[in-house]
Amino acid sequence: MRLTLPISICVAVLAAGAHGGPVYPTREETRELFTTSRFEILDQRFSDIQTAYRDGAISEVELRNAFRVFYDPDSALEKWFEAWVTHSPKSYVAHLARGIYYKYVGNERRGSGFASETSAAQFEGMRAANSIAAHEFAASLLLETKPLLTYHHAIDLASDSGDHERERALLDKAIAIDPHTYIVREKFMGTLRTRWGGSPAQMRTFLAECRNAGLTGGQLKTLESLVLEDEAWVKQYRDHDEQGAVTKYREAAALDSHRNCGPCGPMVQAAELSLNRKDYDGAVQLYSEALAHNPDLVAALNGRGYAQAELGKRKLAAEDFLRSAQLGDPYGQTALAKMLLISDAPNEEEAAAWLEKAVAQGYQPAQELLQAVRGEPAIPAAGSRPTTLLSR
Repeated sequence: MRLTLPISICVAVLAAGAHGGPVYPTREETRELFTTSRFEILDQRFSDIQTAYRDGAISEVELRNAFRVFYDPDSALEKWFEAWVTHSPKSYVAHLARGIYYKYVGNERRGSGFASETSAAQFEGMRAANSIAAHEFAASLLLETKPLLTYHHAIDLASDSGDHERERALLDKAIAIDPHTYIVREKFMGTLRTRWGGSPAQMRTFLAECRNAGLTGGQLKTLESLVLEDEAWVKQYRDHDEQGAVTKYREAAALDSHRNCGPCGPMVQAAELSLNRKDYDGAVQLYSEALAHNPDLVAALNGRGYAQAELGKRKLAAEDFLRSAQLGDPYGQTALAKMLLISDAPNEEEAAAWLEKAVAQGYQPAQELLQAVRGEPAIPAAGSRPTTLLSR
């Protein structure tokens, strides 16, 4: 029987073959292979990537990035991961992928709140998922001579259980495979943060160790930026020194501006602290710096839009909210609707259209405002801002 592949996968195969390297399936292509039970192809593609790493043809960063397609904790994928390892019980990549998937399922079940804000049921959900992940990681170690990525992800499980000795043991095993490994050192550095029982002093001690490991200057800057982020966190949450925290976050961002342009990057954290302190001009400046690296960073668009609105710069605020709304963010859609309703020429029809998009995503403030537009309760006060924006 002849095997016929979907066009999207054929294109990826041909493109990779033209360059002689391994195929890097996208998340969409991987899901397509799952849902059509093409486990032989999954094995081939990801085993080729692992082999390329083992042979030195690709870097550890490329290896890690290729397996990011398994970071999606969608519960609909559970049966497909189980089917894959059942079909291919001796496949290193199948067991690794399923372990990675369940690690992220555990993250989702726990949530992102502090331990004091997390229920026993959430912790139990995380532990159940982590147990499956641990089983899969253990199985994968028996099937590969350079299981660097297994150690990389297993460190997270050790961190979740507070097993600091195991975190270090896993790092040492990874170093035995690759004395110059960066991705596993970066992962381990994260476990030394104050919120996980470490301290800036421990992080700086490890940074000194890393300086003797042959890492690049850029890699060392990234690790140092993690230390500065932790020092900022201590100032913010332990010392209640918000201005000191802003300074530290900015120092961290200056060291590694490319990595730190994400939604939880130090530049955005510094901006949100400025917003809390009602330093709206300072917040606009910081958000603008983040947006210079990533113009579509929704958290920065929303934050800058709010700060501009507080400064009375409604046109600029509306521009930021419009871009956020176009990117599909429900807060941005709702904020834009408010701007449309309080403008000199209110446009209820357009405002309602944006609110309907936000309501479709389950955003409660949009539902309340939409009811107001339709003549039910009064419209919320202009400029009101959900507290959830700061925790994004």
